[in-house]
Amino acid sequence: MEQNQQQPASPTVQPKKRSFSGKLLRFFMWTGFVFVLLLGTAGLLGYLYRDEIKGYVVNEANKYLNTKVIVEAKDIDLTIFSSFPNASVQFSNVKALDAIDIPHRDTLFKAGKIGLEFNIWDIFSGNYRIHHIGAEDVNLDVWIDKNGRDNYHFLKESQDTTANDTAHASFALESITLKNIRVRYRDRKNKSDYRLDLHETNCSGDFSSDNFTFSADSRFHVYHLKQDSATFFSDNDGKLNLEMDVDNKSGTYSLKECALRLSDFVLNTGGKIVQGEKETKLDLSVKGDDIDLPAALSLLPAKYRENISDLESEGKFLVDATIKGIYSETQKPVVKASFSTSEGTELRKKGSEITLQDVAVKGSYSNEPGKSGIDINAFSFHSAQSRLSGNLHFRDLDNMQVEASVEGKLALDEMRKFLLNDTIELAGGTIDLGIKSSGKPKNPKSFKAEDLRHFSTTGEITFNGVAMHLENSSMKADSVNGKMIFSGNDLTVQDFGGRISGSDFSLGGTLRNLLPWLFSDDEDLVVEAVLRSKRLDLNKLLTEGGTTSTKADTTYKLEFPEHLRVALRTEVDKLSFRKFEATNVRGTLALRDKKLVADPVLFSTMDGAVSGSGMIDGARGDTLLITCDAKITRVNISKLFAQMENFGQDVIQEKHLRGIVTSEVKFASLWSAALEVNEDKIYSRADIQIDRGELIGFEPMKELSEYIKLTELEHIKFSTLKNQVEIRNRKIILPFMDIESTAMNIGMSGTHTFDDIVDYKFRIRMEEYLARKAKTAKKENDEFGEIEPDGGHRFSLYLTMKGPLSNPEISYDRKGAVQRVKEDMKQEKQNLKEILHQEFGWFKKDSTVNKADDPKKKKEEKDKKKKPESDKFIIEWDKEGKSKPEEEDDF
Repeated sequence: MEQNQQQPASPTVQPKKRSFSGKLLRFFMWTGFVFVLLLGTAGLLGYLYRDEIKGYVVNEANKYLNTKVIVEAKDIDLTIFSSFPNASVQFSNVKALDAIDIPHRDTLFKAGKIGLEFNIWDIFSGNYRIHHIGAEDVNLDVWIDKNGRDNYHFLKESQDTTANDTAHASFALESITLKNIRVRYRDRKNKSDYRLDLHETNCSGDFSSDNFTFSADSRFHVYHLKQDSATFFSDNDGKLNLEMDVDNKSGTYSLKECALRLSDFVLNTGGKIVQGEKETKLDLSVKGDDIDLPAALSLLPAKYRENISDLESEGKFLVDATIKGIYSETQKPVVKASFSTSEGTELRKKGSEITLQDVAVKGSYSNEPGKSGIDINAFSFHSAQSRLSGNLHFRDLDNMQVEASVEGKLALDEMRKFLLNDTIELAGGTIDLGIKSSGKPKNPKSFKAEDLRHFSTTGEITFNGVAMHLENSSMKADSVNGKMIFSGNDLTVQDFGGRISGSDFSLGGTLRNLLPWLFSDDEDLVVEAVLRSKRLDLNKLLTEGGTTSTKADTTYKLEFPEHLRVALRTEVDKLSFRKFEATNVRGTLALRDKKLVADPVLFSTMDGAVSGSGMIDGARGDTLLITCDAKITRVNISKLFAQMENFGQDVIQEKHLRGIVTSEVKFASLWSAALEVNEDKIYSRADIQIDRGELIGFEPMKELSEYIKLTELEHIKFSTLKNQVEIRNRKIILPFMDIESTAMNIGMSGTHTFDDIVDYKFRIRMEEYLARKAKTAKKENDEFGEIEPDGGHRFSLYLTMKGPLSNPEISYDRKGAVQRVKEDMKQEKQNLKEILHQEFGWFKKDSTVNKADDPKKKKEEKDKKKKPESDKFIIEWDKEGKSKPEEEDDF
């Protein structure tokens, strides 16, 4: 059986399909190829036409410039790829001169780099639209001179040139970037000076459009913002975020967001600004809801900020302000602001343990004409022991009227700890105060402390157990109580007393013109008061530095303040100064023109009493003139010399004398402010009577005793001695006097200098038994002695003593020499004014000191001699309160 076999049909072949990824890869390859080709072409074209492109951009920039810009051709470059997809014309080391027509123009700015960017594809079209400007490392110095001319209008006024514009480059700005820009702005006309660094600033917007939204953010550092003499925001970092709608046709800027932060100071601003050709209309609101209090205080001028730089706070400062109106050369907008602290605000100083709690301040400001002012309607705080509240108003700033009041209680030790005042070593007690003050400053634009002299003040300050001790001072005040009452410019002191450095005091009276004196250098303070004290220790009160003693080497500083006039009645039970002590001191002190006069003054001292007057003249710079006119009644002479420190000499001292002295003393001398005496300028004249006296170990007598071998001269007792003693030119002058004792009579006269150079004449009359002793002791006594024909036929010796007291030359003399001495030492009695004129040249303009030389006045002088004339030295003031002028002489 046959089988029929059929041939099988061949299979159909299908085309191979590409994968998606392959297609995508092919697409990117072609796209990349085309992009690189175009980019390379653009780069090639940019390279080939770089000079033309730079020329187009420079020409377009010059259309807008109003000043000379200096840049080297080698510092202009075209970059294609560094700012891709943009190309940029880069200018390096650019310098622009002041945009003002003056002979010598300085530099407006220097820039390390300025870049004008455009789209890289503009190279194909040949039209370059500059849409971004970048600047780096710029120093910008902007100023306005005192005439109002400025140097910064370097852009020409805008002109519409689009209709005929065939330029290959144009500005269509969309963004600006600034980095490391240092700005200095000085306005000499308005006394402004600003310095700041813009670290980085970015601005964006369609600047070529009539309507667009402008936004900016900036980080910067403020070195200072100075206005007049005040400095604000010194060395603070800042940040600005700004967004606003701009309508160039109407000149309207609508602030959508404006947040400014300087350190911890944050302000948010909103509103509109409409700018016209000659004026600008403002309608703005400014709010700060979260301002740190020290940051708010940092707005104060620098001289005030120094005292608050270390303040710390818990709490915020709130401010809400509006600015409305026209700003132009002739108009200013109305600014109104209210400010306050948040509830529960606290203040403390770094390192202090004291906190001021519930610090509250509420106030407002306005410059509205007729209603301008700064009103702090209320301020207050309290601490554990203190509280204070008050208000302050500056009304009508163009014709300022100031009103202030304060009320509270201050614990001084607590306030010292809060202030951390290192000049106050100790403080205690409390002060209650309630004071009101009002007045007008002399210049409303410049309110100064001295303007307070024109203010009227009322109120009281009460001291309760106040204590105060300043560092490096021996002055310590404690237990001070009393009340001060203000009335106008005067202060009345009532029951004011306490202790200062161991001395108690009670003071009552009036201080007239106090506020003007405190706040001015040319106003007088007049004090009319009564001072009472149980014990007044001037050693501690006048001591300068930390040591206190009654020794002669203690350092003092006696100065009288300017423009202080005092009329003080004193009642002191016990007074001490250096070695001097007195009780029951009563007198009147007057201080004027730096002259302190005590007239009269009465006191008990040294077992007797003293009355008289005195003066300390401190108007001669560092030199003090001290004079006194005193009557001494039955004073222990040994204590007198001891307490008066031997009157500045060491010839005859307290150890040499015993007895009771009654004397009238005139004394004048020059001292330093440290109370060191000038020995060349000591004058004294004393009419002395000493009863029940003794002369013990007086060196001239000791020398004489040794010479004539008569020991009785070393200790002489006498019942009464009278003489007039003078001190002048560092010399003690003793007219002839008799010292009567039971066994002998000593007559003597002569001079004794402060250098112990003596020139004495002696006459010694002895009773018979003492004469025999003298003749036996030394034969020369018999040889040179004489028998006086005075009825008693007493034996007398006449001697001289000359030379240094340590080794004097003693010799016998004759009777005639003593007679001549008595005549030579006889002097006409003069008043103190005449003596000071003759000795030191004072009162040359006073005709009274030369009346005796005028023949026409001889009869008047003769008549005057019939009447007792006071030798009292009187200080006179003229009607205006100034001392009569005297010629400057070396006294």
